[in-house]
Amino acid sequence: MRTVKLIVVVLAFCFFIGSLIDAANEHFGPASNRPRIAFDSLVKDLGKVSEGQKVSCEVTVRNSGRKPLILTSVKPGCAACIEVIDYSRDPIPPHGRGRIQVKLNTSNLVGPVVKQFRIVSNDPTDKNVIFSLKAVVEDRPVDTKTAAHTTSAVAQ
Repeated sequence: MRTVKLIVVVLAFCFFIGSLIDAANEHFGPASNRPRIAFDSLVKDLGKVSEGQKVSCEVTVRNSGRKPLILTSVKPGCAACIEVIDYSRDPIPPHGRGRIQVKLNTSNLVGPVVKQFRIVSNDPTDKNVIFSLKAVVEDRPVDTKTAAHTTSAVAQ
């Protein structure tokens, strides 16, 4: 019985030391000596917008790593809905910030919408990050003058 308790204590001690070594390697080892892309959130909620509206927004990118982060490209999932205006092309220094400017085109969209774009970087762990823009697109009010003209033209 005493031998079993001793074995359990030794195994628990080895497990504890092993987790300390893993934590130290993660924080100080080769894996931490890299760029590391980070965001406050991977979803930006644009709230309620009108159909047909083009909504610009800026996304902040952080480098929480120890080497410069390079944004290689920013690609829309749907080119008709998301336009990439600009993004930081210069290396983002360790613990620095960069930005991505995009525009959501809500033409022909109604209701809850989620559109995505892909951020490609030199972060070896997260080379491709998918970022989402979320909005509730409300139908535009119908212009009664235009609607009446369209209706009468169709009826003829």
